[in-house]
Amino acid sequence: MRPVAGCLLAMLTVACDVPQASTPPAAARQILDGAYRAVRVGSEPRGRKLELMAHASVAGPNESFHTRIHSSSEGWVRMEQMPFGLVAGVGPEGEWQADPSTGIVGPLGLPLSFMRGHEVHMLALAPESRLSGSRTLETATFTGRSALAVAMSLPSGDSLVAYFSPIDTLPLGLRVTWTDPHVEVVWSGWTIRNGYRLFEDAVFTQGSDQFRYVFDTLRVGPIPDSIFQPIVER
Repeated sequence: MRPVAGCLLAMLTVACDVPQASTPPAAARQILDGAYRAVRVGSEPRGRKLELMAHASVAGPNESFHTRIHSSSEGWVRMEQMPFGLVAGVGPEGEWQADPSTGIVGPLGLPLSFMRGHEVHMLALAPESRLSGSRTLETATFTGRSALAVAMSLPSGDSLVAYFSPIDTLPLGLRVTWTDPHVEVVWSGWTIRNGYRLFEDAVFTQGSDQFRYVFDTLRVGPIPDSIFQPIVER
């Protein structure tokens, strides 16, 4: 999960233990149901189509940049990282990547898991739109405190562990295990947008690199299908 230029994900100085023992899937189902209740403010039924946009200013150890993500629970995504010139997505026409300097569109030139790992708000609100095969872990600690943990996988087999508060099952963050070194992500600064609790701050840990994502724009609501198509403004 390294970016096109520089390191993408961040480092935290806290440890995140991933135990090996697992319990029946029913326990994972209970945790995920509780997490949905924790992030949903209102009575909209679960399973309704969810779309959101998140823009972050990112401070890294060597450079700063901007990341914008459009996500749909149907599986569509558009990711832009500037000034790196990364514009890529998955939409009605499948996977694609574009060169904003020329407008030329071609096949996706990076792992899909790279973009999925950046869809942090969709992973918090509707993880099962991206992941499957959930199972709980017997014991876990996250940022030095006990936490509930659910391991899940992308269709590619790449896996991560999501962590939840043992008090109210609010999502706390995750550990991406398909990278080397692994990436820990901690979410904080919760606010409410259009009936959902969303975090405004995310700190990523990968090896010795630290990146802080400060989300200055968060929107939940319909997104035009054209956003997920290979259209690039020049």
